[in-house]
Amino acid sequence: MKYRLICFCLLVLMSVLIVGCCKGTAVFPTGAYLAHVMDEEIVLDITIDGTYTAVRAGKALITKGIYRPAGNTITFGANPPCVEEATYTWTLDDQTLTFEASGEDLCRERQAYLEDVIYNCI
Repeated sequence: MKYRLICFCLLVLMSVLIVGCCKGTAVFPTGAYLAHVMDEEIVLDITIDGTYTAVRAGKALITKGIYRPAGNTITFGANPPCVEEATYTWTLDDQTLTFEASGEDLCRERQAYLEDVIYNCI
């Protein structure tokens, strides 16, 4: 009986994690997202452990770092090439994730990859 209960709980947990990025939510929707930025395909992978990576098609790493979610905002930590952290407001509409800078982002490269870009859940 305990075995069945544990299996059921694990199944429910796995189901929530698998569909997490594809549903509207008040908690930041972790998962993998695909966008087209400056004629490149970008995969943004935001993990539940507070880290993220951004990779160009062909697996060339753009950046990786840490983030802190708070309600409908996310703060990306300082990491190369950006020396300052920045906070963005995020919106998830169906399977589409978008970001808008909350204040000024001093890192123009990060802003170019986030603002006015549509990320689709993959």
